[in-house]
Amino acid sequence: MRTDGKFRFGTGYVDAASGIKFVGYHPALHPAQWRTYLDGAQESYQKHGVGSIEWQRYVTGDGVLLFFIGYDQQGEAVAGIRFHGPLAGVEETSLIEEMAASQDISLIRDVVSQACNEGSIEVKGMWSDGARAVGASMMSSLIRSILVALEWLGIENALATCADRMLVLKEYSGAELIGEHPVAWPDERYRTVLVKFSRSRSPFVCAREHAEALASDIAQLESGAVTAHA
Repeated sequence: MRTDGKFRFGTGYVDAASGIKFVGYHPALHPAQWRTYLDGAQESYQKHGVGSIEWQRYVTGDGVLLFFIGYDQQGEAVAGIRFHGPLAGVEETSLIEEMAASQDISLIRDVVSQACNEGSIEVKGMWSDGARAVGASMMSSLIRSILVALEWLGIENALATCADRMLVLKEYSGAELIGEHPVAWPDERYRTVLVKFSRSRSPFVCAREHAEALASDIAQLESGAVTAHA
């Protein structure tokens, strides 16, 4: 199996809190799993009434370095998240367009530019059917997978837009809020903000529970024992 980054594509870890198995893939190496990820994202987007993903733009997986699928104990895909990069500059991000109406757009551009200079990925397409699968939200597990991705890829920063209601996870996950003014994106029902995760900082300032779970995730990946079929 080809090795890219610190860990092997096709390996993963089991989240102790939920029992969900997260496995990391690359679109070019795992086209069937990529389609599973896209199908899950499409269904989730439609369920929440936020439109659909751009199939023609993403069907080939160009620009995606890594994506995770979360599987329940029956092997059904119940969560997913993808990572684009490495970003050469602000022009390669989607988030600048998403945050364009923010009063903080100048600050956002500066922070994103600096993050790209240091090395950055963009987090996109997070979806979950965790409430049905495990009876509880899997948001903290998905957020932690961002820190796993930074370790996997050896990249310093991850940039993501999210609903401001998710800021309760900021202290928990070690994410840094960029700016103070949410924007109505993708429509007026939402208040969207920009957050940044740092490989050298976030694991050391997040909640102890989160840090311990991250250490477990990394240890499982290092062992290579957890696979999609193990």
